[in-house]
Amino acid sequence: MEGLEKLRCAVGPSLPYTPYPFQLECAARMLDGQDVLCLTATGGGKSALIYLASIAQKGTITLVVCPTNFLESDLVRV
Repeated sequence: MEGLEKLRCAVGPSLPYTPYPFQLECAARMLDGQDVLCLTATGGGKSALIYLASIAQKGTITLVVCPTNFLESDLVRV
């Protein structure tokens, strides 16, 4: 729980919303080098996992390849 709180504090100022607990947990596992499988409905916040992990790792570059135009335009709005 302490690690999740640290992650929340690290990414919180860069976000216009409060991350869901599952997003923080999955992002923390990704940062620990674990594989993550996240199943939620369309618009449930899966794409945010990539950004949370990226924001938490200062000084890194993250390349995201969006498979569809709709997903791409949806991510730009966030």
